[in-house]
Amino acid sequence: MELVQVLKRGLQQITGHGGLRGYLRVFFRTNDAKVGTLVGEDKYGNKYYEDNKQFFGRHRWVVYTTEMNGKNTFWDVDGSMVPPEWCPALSCSMEWPMWQELKIIFNASQQKTEVLSPTSHKEMNSANNRVNETAVLVRNAIAAFRRDSGIEDPTNGCLDS
Repeated sequence: MELVQVLKRGLQQITGHGGLRGYLRVFFRTNDAKVGTLVGEDKYGNKYYEDNKQFFGRHRWVVYTTEMNGKNTFWDVDGSMVPPEWCPALSCSMEWPMWQELKIIFNASQQKTEVLSPTSHKEMNSANNRVNETAVLVRNAIAAFRRDSGIEDPTNGCLDS
C-alpha cells in the first residue's frame, strides 16, 4: 500500500512540473522538486507554494523568477529576491490568510542587492561620529572637573587630542 502511495506521489511530482523535462529543470535548479498548492505570486514573479504533507519548516517555499531587474537569475538566486511582505509567511511567523490582509502595509519596493557588493552595506560613519562625539563630551567633562576641582592632570595631556 505504501509503495502505491510513493509511486503516486512521484508521478504527481513529475506531472506537477510539466513532465520529465520540467521536473529535471526544477530539480537541477533547486536540488528539490516539491509539489504543492500555489499560494501567491509577488510583483517580481516569484511564486510561493505550500504543502502541509511536508514537515514543518519545509512546507512553504518560493520558486524564484528567472529574470529580475533585467538580470537573468536562473542560476543566481538569493534570499534578498523575496520582498519583505512575503518574509513573515515564508518563515512561518504569520499564517497565510492573516498575512494576506497585512501585506497592504508594505508599499516600498525592494531591489535585489548583492551581498558582497560595495553598495550593499552602509558605512559606519554615523556610528563613528556618535562615538567621537561621546568621546569629546567625556573629555570635556573630565577637563571641566579637573579645572573646577583643581586636580592636576596625571597624564600631562597625553589623553587630550
